Amino acid sequence: MKEEKMKVLQMVEEGKITASEGLELLEAMEGTRLREKNGPAATKKFLRVRISSEKGKKVNVNLPLGLLKLATKFCSIGNAFIPKEARLQLEKQGIDLAEIDFE
Repeated sequence: MKEEKMKVLQMVEEGKITASEGLELLEAMEGTRLREKNGPAATKKFLRVRISSEKGKKVNVNLPLGLLKLATKFCSIGNAFIPKEARLQLEKQGIDLAEIDFE
């Protein structure tokens, strides 16, 4: 998570996002942001992604919905968090992240 925090700070430094937007992103990453708009139940909702293969490799990812909602506001910036190799693999499969409407 340290790398993601550094990317947020770098975006603030470069003027791509404001300091308050950066703080909001950092708080969402930590899961400490109070969800006043959505109520306390919103902090307990997650998108759970489970992937396994025949070779036994597994991926288990739990993403707070609050973070996903915040990410939709910064979808163009969010592509910076996806490793270049992963984006190239998606493009080879015909998936263009820039065309996805995250809202």
